[in-house]
Amino acid sequence: LGVAMTRNRMQNVLLLLNATIPHEMRHISSDGQTCSIALCKSIISMILASSSDSAGILLNLVHQGTNTFWNSISTSTRFELSLLQIQGKFPFFLEIEVRQWALVLLQKATGLLRNSTPELDLPITWLQKLCLACLCNSECDFTTLGLDISIEGKNSKSMFSQLETEEVVTRKILASGQYDIDFDLLIPSLILLEKRNVDWNNDIMISTKSLLNMSCYLAGRPTSDETGFTFDSASVMKQCALMGNIGAAAYLIGGNDGIILKCANIITYGDASRIQEAEEYLVGRRDDVYFTKKIVNRKSSADDFLLTEGHCEILRYLDKCVFNARKYGEFLSVSTRGNIDPAFASRVCLRAWLSLCRSEKAPHSASGQWLENWLEENMQKDGKVLARAALTHCLLWTEIRNINNEKTVLAESLGLSSRFLVMIAKKASHG
Repeated sequence: LGVAMTRNRMQNVLLLLNATIPHEMRHISSDGQTCSIALCKSIISMILASSSDSAGILLNLVHQGTNTFWNSISTSTRFELSLLQIQGKFPFFLEIEVRQWALVLLQKATGLLRNSTPELDLPITWLQKLCLACLCNSECDFTTLGLDISIEGKNSKSMFSQLETEEVVTRKILASGQYDIDFDLLIPSLILLEKRNVDWNNDIMISTKSLLNMSCYLAGRPTSDETGFTFDSASVMKQCALMGNIGAAAYLIGGNDGIILKCANIITYGDASRIQEAEEYLVGRRDDVYFTKKIVNRKSSADDFLLTEGHCEILRYLDKCVFNARKYGEFLSVSTRGNIDPAFASRVCLRAWLSLCRSEKAPHSASGQWLENWLEENMQKDGKVLARAALTHCLLWTEIRNINNEKTVLAESLGLSSRFLVMIAKKASHG
């Protein structure tokens, strides 16, 4: 192999190896004996390490008639060889034939391919390594970043901070790649791991859910100057639906529709059968919808109010879509993956908050006071003029054309004080 690389004779040498040790290269029996998988992996690893184009030449080798290398090895051997890592990359997944094989397996496992058994029992280790392969092949820098995102304590502020930090770190990792990430392989793998409640990597403190959601958010957007994969958004969206992962689908959709679906997923606690009801409630078409799992919090003061993960998700959406609004053009913008109307997002998120906190008669006063304190604290910061305008619009104006039975404005339903409402109205009017 060293001579082949020096003299540019890789194809000739591989043909020679294919003729002399075909069974050892493929881990198949010869004269009743089968070489160890370790020997096979060692041979193939040396071939892959010898040259950047050796993987393509290897896959074109023919054995016993017309069978190419990949078609001549068993499924178990394919699983083993596909995970070979050479100089930080997984070269087989960069080859069209192997990538297509992996795609078909994932499509069968998620039920996308008809006449196939849903949730094909793909090895967990293989799925985890496939996720790592997608990031390594893109040359994502997930080793030098500060990945210690754990925060001591379980209070509401620490929970919110941890979710926010995890999202920021995850986005940095995915955006650090030198080449496009193969999201067609990465997202279905993460969906399957999330379905099984398995971490995608035991050494990196980023949850499977966070990596999945951010991958869906970035999929189809340019992540590097080097393009290599055309993202099949339609197929991946179907896989999200088939596996019941509404949150991932919401990140794929993006825009106003995406924020509705994200909040609907929160207030239904992942119950796909009630998503349509939740969407109608969130946009204000109906107000007679109650979801069975209620948040019970009988503390008497705002300081004692404890947020759930659902509350924190809603606050994060408010922070990103409302308090980070910078341009007037974002209001009444056309709903696309990158555009969210701050006023629309305010109403959807706050109605989602109301759904989590209210009883069948009235919202709990502690939740309203906690929300008021959080909103006031964030509106005091510089550069929040547009956020104040969006919140004033959704809290004080009743959308008569969409709401038939609502007798009070949203601010009253949430339990916000008159003092707070007067304050935001003045600040909005004075800019």
